[in-house]
Amino acid sequence: MNTSDWKNMKLRLLALGLLSSLALAGCRTASIKGDYNFADHPGKGLVVFSTRMVGYDACPYGPMKGLLGFRTPAPNSLTLEMQAPRPERKVTNPADGDDVILPADPPTRFAVQEVPAGQYVLNSLIVTMTGYPASPQAVSLPLAWFDLKEGEVVYLGELGLKVSGRQCVFGSAAFRVRDEWERDQPQFKAAIHNISPDAVKKRLLKTK
Repeated sequence: MNTSDWKNMKLRLLALGLLSSLALAGCRTASIKGDYNFADHPGKGLVVFSTRMVGYDACPYGPMKGLLGFRTPAPNSLTLEMQAPRPERKVTNPADGDDVILPADPPTRFAVQEVPAGQYVLNSLIVTMTGYPASPQAVSLPLAWFDLKEGEVVYLGELGLKVSGRQCVFGSAAFRVRDEWERDQPQFKAAIHNISPDAVKKRLLKTK
């Protein structure tokens, strides 16, 4: 095994280890919808965000995903998931064997999630190609964090990840945060019926 192969194997093992620990330790919460009462959820707050993930699409193994892992000084953790939009595609209905055309995914995904109060710091960023065993890649981390107090609703912004590479070979990734509240506000109003968008604190995920 030459030096290059050894380095690549070490990177894959590191990424797979990080992905496994993230899956075990991270709290990948489901999106909140409908009415929400903070009195029924002491010590919790809501984070509001959207995600945008773009990158190479030459790899046929499955959709590209990103996992952002956050930690707090307390024993709390959080995983936010993003996925590159899939194009219009034909799938076979297992019930009758007929082909069905599924529309293309929207360019962004929106979510409201319940999170324990605290200060969260980004401590892992993994890119994975579904169905491709060598695909998980640990990405160089930006310094990023957010604060959440009990009973708060905080907008983190649009979390974006741009991945480069070709022929299923990972190249690099760039992470950024953008204020898209004007676009995301109607989606929040539709998702959470009893909390006014005016009550949402715009506190974008801080990066340095």
